[in-house]
Amino acid sequence: MEKPYEITYDLNNPGQRYDNLRYRIEHSLSASYWVHYWESTYLVRTSKSASEIMDALKPALDSSDRVYVTEISSVDYSGWLTNSQWDKVKANILNH
Repeated sequence: MEKPYEITYDLNNPGQRYDNLRYRIEHSLSASYWVHYWESTYLVRTSKSASEIMDALKPALDSSDRVYVTEISSVDYSGWLTNSQWDKVKANILNH
């Protein structure tokens, strides 16, 4: 069963591999949908667990990088997005 997750990251090592990490998020999670409206955060909808998501991302990370993956609630949420962005999040991530 697919669930919504937030993935947020901070790549600290000189020569950060943002492109590699973003590619893994967009193509290695079997995500049915993802959005990337913030510099270091994605929302994804996938059947993988948080630990499986981390396993898929680890090859793009260095030991000094920081990543947080959490399942997000489709009941209680708030933010400041455009109407178009909210429509996409609600329809494709939160399934409203």
